[in-house]
Amino acid sequence: MRKRVTCALAMITFAVMLSSCSGKNSGKKEFKQAKSYVDEGNYKEAAKAFEEAIDKNKENTDYYIQYGAVLVKLHKYTDAIAAYDKAITDDATKKTKAGVRGQGIAYYESKDYEAAINQFLKALSMDVAHSLDEDISYYLASAYIENKQYEKAIEVYSEMIEESSKDAELYSKRALVYEQAGKYDECMKDYDKAIALEKNSYVYYIEKAKMQMQNGHNDQAKETLEKALTIKAKSDEARYQTALVYYYMENRVKAIEVLNGIKEKYVNAYELLGDIYYNASDYKQAAKQYEEYLKRETSADTSRTSYKLSNCYINIKEYGKAQLAIDTALRAQKIEDIRRLKYNQVVVYENSADFNTAYDLAKAYLEEYPDDEDMARELVFLKTRYSG
Repeated sequence: MRKRVTCALAMITFAVMLSSCSGKNSGKKEFKQAKSYVDEGNYKEAAKAFEEAIDKNKENTDYYIQYGAVLVKLHKYTDAIAAYDKAITDDATKKTKAGVRGQGIAYYESKDYEAAINQFLKALSMDVAHSLDEDISYYLASAYIENKQYEKAIEVYSEMIEESSKDAELYSKRALVYEQAGKYDECMKDYDKAIALEKNSYVYYIEKAKMQMQNGHNDQAKETLEKALTIKAKSDEARYQTALVYYYMENRVKAIEVLNGIKEKYVNAYELLGDIYYNASDYKQAAKQYEEYLKRETSADTSRTSYKLSNCYINIKEYGKAQLAIDTALRAQKIEDIRRLKYNQVVVYENSADFNTAYDLAKAYLEEYPDDEDMARELVFLKTRYSG
């Protein structure tokens, strides 16, 4: 009898051990699959896989953190905040900090900047996982800017500069906020510091010149751009930057000449050529350049270029080609410019006199982006043409 009881107890103990092992590892297969979908930019499938992983193991906070990030990509901000909430405990742990940071990003993307600021400050107050602090600080500064709290944003960048005084990008970012705060002289000083730190970088010369032009100092902007041209262009990427300099100097002929010389080896040249022709209202030539870029670029997110291409075709009233450009972009897995593409879908169908489709798309668009006042007005008009 004792032997049978001992065997029974051993079997129960083994079952409990097996169950706990299974619980610990359950969902790993689905989690791995979800991460693979994320790498591909296939966020819809990633969300489904994360849900399956969570269904198998509701205790793994990593699943909720990754799931929340995907929901943000899908613009499901309320659901993302709820998912991150599952990873947050009363203890200041790395996962809690990651969860609070994630909620801050969700609030930021939903344009609730006050709530975003509160979450970013809360995350930064946690004395753990300091590797996250730089990223959180960048988000905090951006939230302050969006909330028009420019002095607060300047404070954040100033604190970051104290930690990394040789980081040219930080001076450049603070320069932009100084200008928004009406402190033009401080803005120029920060751009000069960025240029001094990276003398061979065209970027800060161009940014400074754009700011000078924006504030009516065109002669000073020209001097800044001429200084940029003294940098020796030793690569196609550098030559591309010189084309940008010529473009901002309004030397369109020279910019096109430089880009035509590198476009076969440096694919981004096609897109800049498209931009130059587009801004000159030469929409046919712009479309040709954008098409060439899209044909050659296979690794990057090209949705923004597709959006510009659709604009070209809308301007020349080739609505079929515009719709094709939008459809091609929307079929891609990685789409960062999806909002503007969906907006253009409505424009295309409206201009093609397909008011029913335009109305349905406008309604769906506003469900996803309820803050768009232009589309709200468009929907009112389309309702007068709707026959469904």
